[in-house]
Amino acid sequence: MSKVVNGKEIANKIYETLKEKIKSLKEKYEIPLNLAVISVGDISSFKIYANCKKRACQKLGIGFREYVLKENAKDQKIIDLIKDLNSDDSISGVIVQLPLPKDLNKEKILEAIDIEKDIDALNPINLGYLTFAKNLKKIKFAPCTALAILEILEHENIKLEGKHVVILSRSNIIGKPIALMLLNMDATVTVCHSKTRKLSDICKNADIIISATGIRNIITKDMVNKNSIIIDAGINRNSEGEICGDVNFEEISPIVNLISPVPGGVGPVTVAMLLKNLILAADINLNRK
Repeated sequence: MSKVVNGKEIANKIYETLKEKIKSLKEKYEIPLNLAVISVGDISSFKIYANCKKRACQKLGIGFREYVLKENAKDQKIIDLIKDLNSDDSISGVIVQLPLPKDLNKEKILEAIDIEKDIDALNPINLGYLTFAKNLKKIKFAPCTALAILEILEHENIKLEGKHVVILSRSNIIGKPIALMLLNMDATVTVCHSKTRKLSDICKNADIIISATGIRNIITKDMVNKNSIIIDAGINRNSEGEICGDVNFEEISPIVNLISPVPGGVGPVTVAMLLKNLILAADINLNRK
């Protein structure tokens, strides 16, 4: 039986390290810390993610402000809201929940986020820094799911140098950022997508598989081996409506080395990394006043 990652345990360890930092910031600047979350449209997954972030903020005494705009909101309305939040000293970090409705200009909206408050690193400038970040400690912000994956691998003492990592995602949120970060950590990276041929053979020979496709059961037992490390960052629902990942967990967990479950794996650590970025952003923004 493989080892199963306990994301909640890892997240709680992160929160413990953040409590003192939050206390110090509040005493030093005498100003509250607040996270601003913008959602456009009524999407059920938005509510799930927002509630997770809200509960984590409450746990650490951080304010949570949610802005839910109608699906037909125009680009400029969203950009004006972002600009207001950028200039609000009480707002420590700003995130826009993706996906946005297709008729909106996603790039223009994300570019509007102040790079010093862009705690999910969606502004193209922050994403661009990942290209050069040999030392991750020298970058300000990186996408939180990618950071969570690295945090899990570090917690499990997985050495990345020379490892063959297969990533099933080419998104700007997970696939591309984690690929860049792993390359800069001397891993050998293969990025797969919907057009990739012989996916099973590629995965079978990987040391680590990271999946974030949103396709249930895309990873099956014929694609892994006894030494495989499986990080499931996908979010789906099964036939009973329960949250599940990309990986056929019941089939694969008995035969691999390490596996992260959904829920309870990457998700809790992602939220913890978001708040870690928030506290960094608060310190940066308060220092520049």
